[in-house]
Amino acid sequence: MSQRELNRALAFGALVLAIVVVAVVLLGGGASDYKVQARFADAGQLVKGDLVEVGGRPVGKVTALRLADNGQADVELTVSDDAISPLHQGTIASIRTVGLAAITNRFVELDPGPPNAPVIASGATLPVTHTRGIVDLDQLLDAVDPSTRSHLRTFVRQAARAFANPSGRQTNAALRYLNPALGQTAALGGELVLDQRALERLVTASATATHALASRAGDLGASIDSTAAALRQVASRRGALADVLGRAPAVLGQARLTLAHLDQALPAVDPLLRGLGPSIPPLATLLREIVPVAANAKPAIAQIHALLPQAVRVLRQIPALDKAAAPALASTTKALKGVLPVVAGLRTYGPDVIGGFFNGFGGATGAAYDANGHYLRISFEGAPSSFPGLLSPVPGASFPTGGYRTGLVARCPGGAEEPAPDGSNPWIPDASLCNPKDDHVG
Repeated sequence: MSQRELNRALAFGALVLAIVVVAVVLLGGGASDYKVQARFADAGQLVKGDLVEVGGRPVGKVTALRLADNGQADVELTVSDDAISPLHQGTIASIRTVGLAAITNRFVELDPGPPNAPVIASGATLPVTHTRGIVDLDQLLDAVDPSTRSHLRTFVRQAARAFANPSGRQTNAALRYLNPALGQTAALGGELVLDQRALERLVTASATATHALASRAGDLGASIDSTAAALRQVASRRGALADVLGRAPAVLGQARLTLAHLDQALPAVDPLLRGLGPSIPPLATLLREIVPVAANAKPAIAQIHALLPQAVRVLRQIPALDKAAAPALASTTKALKGVLPVVAGLRTYGPDVIGGFFNGFGGATGAAYDANGHYLRISFEGAPSSFPGLLSPVPGASFPTGGYRTGLVARCPGGAEEPAPDGSNPWIPDASLCNPKDDHVG
């Protein structure tokens, strides 16, 4: 065989081998591809051929986009990485972008479910609850009202002016100084991106909170208005606030001096507090006993409270009573002053009145006693002509020569009895309240 024929045979064999390899790759590889239909509310400008990634590593491509019956987007994801397929229940598919400036660099990020969850069969559909769309900048701007867009344009213009020269050079210098802090911020952002699930939950929770706040826009507006009104009131008191701030150093200095004195007083007070320690248990016992006493006193207090209106009515009548009672009391005082000497004079006749009452009306209630016990005292009284000569044999015996008397109405105190040997009766006062001549003559 010539060299030319040998070259033709080798070329033909290589062509057959290449056709076999291509057939194996196309048929065998296609049979092993794993497909999942992801249902999105909005395809977010995905196109056929966009990458499917897991953790930043490509694992497949978007192979088809169709419109579902309910108007949602049905995106076919082909996963060619056997280390990822098959997916498990709980997998989340999210549309991502490399940057905000372009719309042709979209990709689908897969967050695989736990390996112990049930397997998602090839051709199955991820529901819209397990997919996450993307919000474009123009959609965000279209969501705000014209007034907000106007304020945003004003903010951008003012920001452009703020960064004009020489502010640009100053900003660049500040950025150089802030480079370490910015580097740490970038590192923090990288750490946040590492835990994609946690970041998504944070964003979802923030969106929920923002939606809740947006639903209470009226209340927030009223709160902002109230805050503004409060700040206006504070601003109207600038003079008073300035005065307070001006006095604050002196007040703080005095407070510091007071605290210093208090620090010196605490060591002296500490022994007193320790000394009060033994009295605390009795005080606690007293307080425990006061509680039932107070509870029992509640009915009495309620009754007193019920009597207060009546007492108030009585007290309101006292001023009117004073007008009539004051003259009566003055007259009574004057009469008592006139009667007082009579009462003082009659006070000394108390024994005579009591003795006359019991001896004259009730009979003698007592008798005389000596060392031998009870004895009777008998005496006779009569005129000089009574019993003539009867007592003549008795030496020194005679009858009183005065006879009897009547009209004895001014006896002195004790004058109704025979005079005592010690002269204690009758008692003759200095004032002329009695007549000593009317007293008993023994």
